Amino acid sequence: RLSKGVVKRILIPFSTATNVSAPSTSITTLPSNLVISDTSIFQSLPEVRFPADNYLFPTLDVPENIRVLSFNGKGVGSVAPMERRIFEVAIRKDIVHDVIRYIRHKKRQPKKTKRMSEIAGSNKKPRPQKGTGSSQVGHRRNSAWRKGQKAHGPVLRDYSISINRKVRALGMMMALAAKFREGNLYVFDELKCETLKTKDLMSLLKSHGLDNDTLLVVDEEFDSNFLKAISNVVKAVPLQRKYMTVYEIVKKDKLVMTSAVFADLQRRVLAQYTKSSKRNNWMRALQTLNEANEFVVANIDEDDDDDSCDGYALEDALEEEEEQYCNYYGSV
Repeated sequence: RLSKGVVKRILIPFSTATNVSAPSTSITTLPSNLVISDTSIFQSLPEVRFPADNYLFPTLDVPENIRVLSFNGKGVGSVAPMERRIFEVAIRKDIVHDVIRYIRHKKRQPKKTKRMSEIAGSNKKPRPQKGTGSSQVGHRRNSAWRKGQKAHGPVLRDYSISINRKVRALGMMMALAAKFREGNLYVFDELKCETLKTKDLMSLLKSHGLDNDTLLVVDEEFDSNFLKAISNVVKAVPLQRKYMTVYEIVKKDKLVMTSAVFADLQRRVLAQYTKSSKRNNWMRALQTLNEANEFVVANIDEDDDDDSCDGYALEDALEEEEEQYCNYYGSV
């Protein structure tokens, strides 16, 4: 008697070759020496209730705006626009891991010990090779003697790795999307305190439910009172926007930023992710031709009958550049 798994492995190629159809209690197409205890393996597969694409890549209901909270509780909350291309990205741990490795390897720097060429000392042989009864030695800077070199010690080396610009942008997009889907992304109108007391700041954080988690607080320039007050909060790390990385976002539980930083961060990340050198070159060329055409038209003399400076040549060049651009990227 054969198990179900063995029977399946035998019958799948056999059924395709012999066109076995239909679940049946008496299967005449099988060899007589095979005894099947369970004929349910021939039954048809259950119908799929939903397409496989929806299961592998679910459609996310990302809102168009995110709520902007009032930090001091005095202002009226508003909303900030969200870029769907950032917050609908699929999370891939391998990309986030590669970006973190890229960040950490740039800062990795081991200790260094001196090699023989970096230690002062003579190259003279300290004692004869034979006749003294002591061990053989060739120089005073050997690793067994005091003030000698360190055998196989660490050396300075470059551990940095290279990652494409768009992959780095994708890692930042995934980190932001993960914080938003977890409900750990907080956007405030401003981060300011009336006093520099940590007690007052903790009361504000507690009112927003941010007193028990590790925080990454991001702003362009921090208020002096807020910076002094948050310096005593162990679980909170203030960080300027230009120093924010994927590694810092992943380390902390919740991400706190202002609405201005949120908008600027989306613009920068999306520009980095969609950057195209060829398209930028085309746009700069079109801009240069437009400026030159406007300059010629503005400085042309209406009474001058000379057609050499009427700007027609620049207009033709501009139309030609626009036509070539449209051929590559569609409409301008």
